[in-house]
Amino acid sequence: MYLKFLLYLPSDYHNSEQKWPLVLFLHGIGERGTDLELVKLFGIPKEIEEGVEFPFLVVSPQCPEDTIWANELDALHALLGDII
Repeated sequence: MYLKFLLYLPSDYHNSEQKWPLVLFLHGIGERGTDLELVKLFGIPKEIEEGVEFPFLVVSPQCPEDTIWANELDALHALLGDII
């Protein structure tokens, strides 16, 4: 299954050879669905939307409306594999 997601990269990500830590942000049940903007309502994605910069990558996938994260472990694993 394909998960829609937001990806945050630090401002100097492309100008550096360093290895970067990665945070996987999983939203709550109220942000499931097809509107990726909902993921920006809380937590790290909200802070990024407000202009806060972080020294790590942030992957913020959106869980489909009809399921929960516990049922999407294979999809999360595949997403992280694609990004890393």
